[in-house]
Amino acid sequence: MKGKAADDGNSKERRRFNPAITIISTMKSIKAWAAQDKNGLKDFMKAQLKVAIILFIANAGNKFEPAYPRNDNHAPTMFWIVNALLVIGTFFTWKWEASKVGRSGSGNPRIICLGREQTEEWKVPLELYYVVPLHTTGFVVTMITCWIGYKFETACGMGYWKSRTMAVALSLFAHIIFYETPAVNFLLLFSKEYHFRFQADKYSAWLGMASGLLWGKLGDYMQWAHGYENDQRRRIVSIVQFCGGFGLIAFWYGLFGSIQDKYTYNPVHPYVFIFAVVGWLMIRNCTRYLTECHSTLLEFLGRHTLETYVLQFHLFMTHNVQYIPAVIPGSGADGSAVLKFLNMLLCGSVFLTTAVFARRVTVATQVSVVDLVKNITGTMDTSMTQVVPQQSTERKDSEHESEETIELTKAESGENGFNSTKVLD
Repeated sequence: MKGKAADDGNSKERRRFNPAITIISTMKSIKAWAAQDKNGLKDFMKAQLKVAIILFIANAGNKFEPAYPRNDNHAPTMFWIVNALLVIGTFFTWKWEASKVGRSGSGNPRIICLGREQTEEWKVPLELYYVVPLHTTGFVVTMITCWIGYKFETACGMGYWKSRTMAVALSLFAHIIFYETPAVNFLLLFSKEYHFRFQADKYSAWLGMASGLLWGKLGDYMQWAHGYENDQRRRIVSIVQFCGGFGLIAFWYGLFGSIQDKYTYNPVHPYVFIFAVVGWLMIRNCTRYLTECHSTLLEFLGRHTLETYVLQFHLFMTHNVQYIPAVIPGSGADGSAVLKFLNMLLCGSVFLTTAVFARRVTVATQVSVVDLVKNITGTMDTSMTQVVPQQSTERKDSEHESEETIELTKAESGENGFNSTKVLD
């Protein structure tokens, strides 16, 4: 009987891991997904056709003529004009309400439709996109450091702060061993550009980890600073915080930000700009009112940062990021400042419109792929969901943006709970 029971168990295990059964089940799931009226194969293929349109526009923009070298464009006055316009736009779109969570109404990461392999010819040197390996390395180092800190806590019995501090200190030691010794010449195996770029930002990732470690304490301070019931005491704390933030920004600008020579300032920028960042955060959060306000203009730009980052290399700059398109006649390197400004507005309009279009395609692709994965894994939620009406004080997005949020909510409800939905009885 024991042998038979064991055989039955083994047979069950063999059935569970049978490749043929797995393939057949997967094909059935794909067939069911393809037959869906919503977020199925039809919507997925529509999204990919739209991606093709975006790629065509990006390719046309990258080869646009006439264009002039980007280093020939020196207009400090125009820089301040553009920033002044952003300040004015921020002021007139300032609203007293909480911003949405995430770029698409949720906290989950999104699928990137426009990777480098889709938007550039392989002949373009990757050194022009050095931020990709640089940031990827920073992410990997951060993940390893977090894992080490977790192991110190769980395997060695250390407390939270001791384990995390040890991990961050160990990461700093590893940075020093690599960057301050001949080991850094390993990067020359790839290119001199990588060798230079990685050393220019050698401690940036570590500084980010150290800042992240202290972020919780900053949150505790914010609760302490704004938790007083005494209005006068809370007002004093807010004033002190504002002055402290302003002082940090003044400290950065006085000693570093005012340096005109970029070759002098750039090497120290990753390590000193933290003073300006912390100063701004202190000012931005010095009162409860400011913490509950945001600019819809900046929210819009922030919601599309992924797409604007990718498309700037093809619509704002051309010819492998080396040239600026001159669409309006007379807006070239020797053209008037007015024509250059109008040319920038025209290119920017096409640029932002395409970025918005790309984001919608990204969301459509995401919800379709999520449905496909859930079909395959058998986690499709068959219950009906309905979005709870938003508060009257919240900003209403366009109809299309609302549809994106609804679809993402449905896609996430099976695993992440119902953040903004309820099950209909």
